[in-house]
Amino acid sequence: FSCAMPGAGTQGSECDDAQCAAGFLCIQQPDDAPSICAQVCDTTDPVCDADGTSCGGLTGYEDIGVCVAG
Repeated sequence: FSCAMPGAGTQGSECDDAQCAAGFLCIQQPDDAPSICAQVCDTTDPVCDADGTSCGGLTGYEDIGVCVAG
């Protein structure tokens, strides 16, 4: 991750780098869809606040994931 001033973007908000709120990460979606903010979650204790989302792992990180639709 990187250090940046938090923005206001929450789950599903379009983002460009540092526009997500604290606890959210700007992730690239497939097929050239816009990047969106996704809540960071612990894959060993998956909790996602937004309805319809579940904690999915991030490549290269053992216990860290983001909440994604599905």
